[in-house]
Amino acid sequence: MIKAIREAKVHTAWLKPDAEYEAGFLQFADRVLDDRPDNPFLQSFLPFVRKIQHHGALNSLSQTLLKFTVPGVPDIYQGTELWDLSLVDPDNRRPVDYAFRFQLLQDLQEQEQADAQALWAELLQNYADGRIKLFLTHKLLQARQQYQDLFLRGAYQKLTVSGSLKSHVVTFVRELGQQQMIAIAPRLTAALAPSGEFPVGEQVWYETRLQPPVGSGPRWRDLITGRVIVSEEMLWLRDLLQRFPVALWLNESEA
Repeated sequence: MIKAIREAKVHTAWLKPDAEYEAGFLQFADRVLDDRPDNPFLQSFLPFVRKIQHHGALNSLSQTLLKFTVPGVPDIYQGTELWDLSLVDPDNRRPVDYAFRFQLLQDLQEQEQADAQALWAELLQNYADGRIKLFLTHKLLQARQQYQDLFLRGAYQKLTVSGSLKSHVVTFVRELGQQQMIAIAPRLTAALAPSGEFPVGEQVWYETRLQPPVGSGPRWRDLITGRVIVSEEMLWLRDLLQRFPVALWLNESEA
């Protein structure tokens, strides 16, 4: 907190610190965050925090998908395969428990092999533990490894979205020769689903749909969940985002 207010340079600064103001600021912060039943601020603030936490997690999943699929080299910062709730340096310079992450990844792989659909549901139900982001990161790294040329040299084109919720999705296609891959990420999710729920399925996306890229075949496979759909014309968001909040669909016209 001292670092934040000094760098704001409004009432105190590194080169001209105001010790009295800083002491008062810390006292104020301690009082408003005092976890007691008669603290009116904290009791009114916590529901807001839970809402921000939920939609912040959804936003992070969308950002993770985009980071790995837009042109460029994705940067994974200091073990942020899980949620990272640290502040700026030096708070974000703590050691990363890679052994813990490795064990979580092994468990996820075993669960997926045993019952993939049960795993997706469990990850959504327990999204706060961060494993859903680790699972997504793993799947996206696998996709980049398997389709290296597509990500290194593939074109990047926007897709046309139609329907009442077209402003709530970011989608584009990466193309190289006969290969086509569509990335889909929701945005502004607070208007899509209440806190605690996820923007998946027909009850959220209704008639919203996207125009497939030119030259694509009817068969598509999601590289995150492994689901396959067949569509001769429009691609419906209710199908593309049926079980997981983001998607990366590969056209399998050659299959």
